Amino acid sequence: MIGGAVAAVLAIGVVAAIATRAPSRSAAPPPAEEVEILDDGPEVDDAPSLVLDPDITAALRQGGEAAVARLRDLRKQRPDDARIPYALGRVYHRLGWPKPTIDAYRDAVRLDATFRDDPALIHDLVALLASRSSWQRAASVLEHDVGDAAAPALADAAAHHRDGTVRARAARLRDRVAP
Repeated sequence: MIGGAVAAVLAIGVVAAIATRAPSRSAAPPPAEEVEILDDGPEVDDAPSLVLDPDITAALRQGGEAAVARLRDLRKQRPDDARIPYALGRVYHRLGWPKPTIDAYRDAVRLDATFRDDPALIHDLVALLASRSSWQRAASVLEHDVGDAAAPALADAAAHHRDGTVRARAARLRDRVAP
């Protein structure tokens, strides 16, 4: 029962973050529905409701690996919709899968440059600077794909992160991306 509640909160939070993004190159988006936001993510705490993509919403409500499977199917159907790899990145991050998280976020930013300013995406990538196996990939995406939009989050991590290694990595990256 708790797993279902967590999946529901995750789904609502992720869809809220992608709701304001229009597909960058798709012809016509599918019909939308309105969903109440109950998010634990950075940028949507104060938004009462947003118009959402029903296919992505349905996938995210499944939660976990079921959400991943459905989103991967959607990605095949709509390869130019940046919201789908973004949603995959959020789900992968919650599942603790660093490499797929990084790859999905990189794809989202490359499909739609407005995602480079997304606080949740930046937060998740900065958090992955703690990963032993994937921190270099996360750093590369922050530096080359997100760029100066990551500078404030990197400065904050450099000053306040509890892990000294992350503070040092964030400081070096901040100096490379700062405008």
